[in-house]
Amino acid sequence: PKYHAIWKGMYDTLLQNLLYPASADSYPDTSLNLTYSRILAYRFRRPEYWALYLKVKENEKKKEHVKKTGIQCLPFDNKEPLNPSLVFRDLFFPDLRQGYLRIGKNNEKGTLVLNASEWGIHHHYDSLNLFYYYDNTEWLSDLGYLWDQPHKFMTVRTAAHQLVIVDEEEQKSKGRNGFLHHFVVKDGIKLVDLSSDVYPQVTSYRRACLVVEHDDDRHYILDLFRVDGGTTKDYLIHGIHFNYEIKGLKKEKRKAGLPYDLEDPEEMIPESDRAVITWFNDEKDRFDIFLPDLLFAEEKAVIATGFGQRGKTDLGAKIPYLLRRYDKNTAHTFVTVM
Repeated sequence: PKYHAIWKGMYDTLLQNLLYPASADSYPDTSLNLTYSRILAYRFRRPEYWALYLKVKENEKKKEHVKKTGIQCLPFDNKEPLNPSLVFRDLFFPDLRQGYLRIGKNNEKGTLVLNASEWGIHHHYDSLNLFYYYDNTEWLSDLGYLWDQPHKFMTVRTAAHQLVIVDEEEQKSKGRNGFLHHFVVKDGIKLVDLSSDVYPQVTSYRRACLVVEHDDDRHYILDLFRVDGGTTKDYLIHGIHFNYEIKGLKKEKRKAGLPYDLEDPEEMIPESDRAVITWFNDEKDRFDIFLPDLLFAEEKAVIATGFGQRGKTDLGAKIPYLLRRYDKNTAHTFVTVM
């Protein structure tokens, strides 16, 4: 069972584009190669594994240069299972302490991942980081790894992730104690609710993400992040690029600087009760982050520019960061609709 569980995990943590999110020691283009997908197909003979193998095999044929390996899986039965098709499941992984919520018809369009893993899984200060992929775009991403480069720590640090930073400090790496409170999957409604112990001055560090699907192509995410303890609480999200627009908000140059190596900060002041920041991709898809007017009574919202390198060839890359600050020593829940 444990042997199969390892192979099953290789399949069940894939995104719909058959790449992995940066939730372990992986790069943004990490995938399951032809050899491993072949072993999955022939060793366990599940229809979804076979469908993965056929898809990977098809993709390999399109490549100009294919790496060859000395590892071979010798099939004892070439008979293909009936109706092989990819299956993407809503799952919570107890050992990884990661919840995967799938989105769209037959779970085929998107994935939301809430992570409360221990340090040894991903080696990032990223407890309760939120990852969101939809329609072939990483709208909320993990920057990944820069293993042997001088800026490696910039992708490891807490501020490289989509979460709340307390008192401008790094999360602790040991004894994070990720805990599952709820994992619910019902028709049109899915919930993952996790907490962790990453700040000694904080008694509650908890995040619940609810996905509500209107139909096969329409959904919204309700993100509730509650922190009790500490003084300065910064809800931080970074965008994927600068192709975005802001509505219902007036931007003013911020005189005071910001932590986390953020540059050119602009404070956002609501001009209507429907403030929204919208990111676009090349396919004209959109990702909206709504900032209700109610939030501005207690929070300050700032948009700035920060570190964005993800690989070996994009040295100096920058991306926009959205920071919402609550600067009191009382408990606070950051409410976000996406």
